[in-house]
Amino acid sequence: MLLVGNGRVITRDENNPYFQAGAVAIDGEKIVAVGGEADLKEQYPGAEYVDAQGGIIMPGLVNAHTHIYSGLARGLAIKGCDPKNFLDNLEMQWWKIDRNLDLDATRAQVRCRRRSYLRRHGAWRGRCLWPPRRRFQYHRDLL
Repeated sequence: MLLVGNGRVITRDENNPYFQAGAVAIDGEKIVAVGGEADLKEQYPGAEYVDAQGGIIMPGLVNAHTHIYSGLARGLAIKGCDPKNFLDNLEMQWWKIDRNLDLDATRAQVRCRRRSYLRRHGAWRGRCLWPPRRRFQYHRDLL
């Protein structure tokens, strides 16, 4: 059992959206209780305690998407590309790459990403529900 406390807890519960002096009780991979720190310390006296040092405790928001072609774009420098904002970055870099992708380049990028992932994590968990031709035709149609 783990108790993360001494923090301001933000929840997604309409009835209790915020605990100024809050804590979260975790058993394995499951959150079992959220509430005031004093109450949870009383409920779980033997729990290992992690001090949030007055910080915010909130649900983790994980964005697990990826752009396959970015695997080969690491360290890429396009001559004259000096984006000043996000739209500049799209127009000067990413959309330019999209317009030049072909099936062989896409396959090479998937292999590169897979190798990189395997080196870091030891297992490949990637999957895509669309076949490559359909996927990249879709991207080209957007442009």
